[in-house]
Amino acid sequence: MSAVSLDLTPKGSVEIETLVNGPIQTNSYAVISDNECVIIDPAWEGERLVEHIRAEHAGVRVLGAVCTHGHADHVGGVAGVRTTVGEGCQYELCAKDVAVPHANIEEQRAMWGIETPDPGEPTRLLAEGDAIEVGDICLQVIETPGIRRAGSSCLLPPSRGTLPLWATHYSRAATAAPIFLEETRRRFCARSPSSPGFSRPIPFA
Repeated sequence: MSAVSLDLTPKGSVEIETLVNGPIQTNSYAVISDNECVIIDPAWEGERLVEHIRAEHAGVRVLGAVCTHGHADHVGGVAGVRTTVGEGCQYELCAKDVAVPHANIEEQRAMWGIETPDPGEPTRLLAEGDAIEVGDICLQVIETPGIRRAGSSCLLPPSRGTLPLWATHYSRAATAAPIFLEETRRRFCARSPSSPGFSRPIPFA
């Protein structure tokens, strides 16, 4: 995997809100810039995620969802987001993971008995180096293999430093501690040590 050329020039402003939701308490993220918002990894309860953002951030328009990979606990709220946002709603997913959601939803149902709405077809397939515009910032896609050997990705906001917002590589061990593969670790250690700020996690009861 060759390193993508990144534009690290600070620009714009961004607010990142962490929202804990769903039956296994997955982190989703509302990325808000200049009255626009994308929801990263809407795990479940997509309708409630959109309603919360609209209630807490008056005047902010939710554009849709961006999923770092296709596991059910990262796409389970996409259907609700799409229904609530309506026509023109974005659903962006790593191209290498396009076949994963349906299969993983079935696996999750068999393993845990959790019902998860199918997210439908993505409106855009993402690859290394792609840009996602939100308000006055531009998120950049970086492939970070880990829990999904082929399809994991994370997003980098040049407005608030140069470390990834969502590193989607977790061990299948019980600790679920983040693990960077050596190649991924080297890529990010070469970046600036600054990192974006997060709000405290907000649990959805």
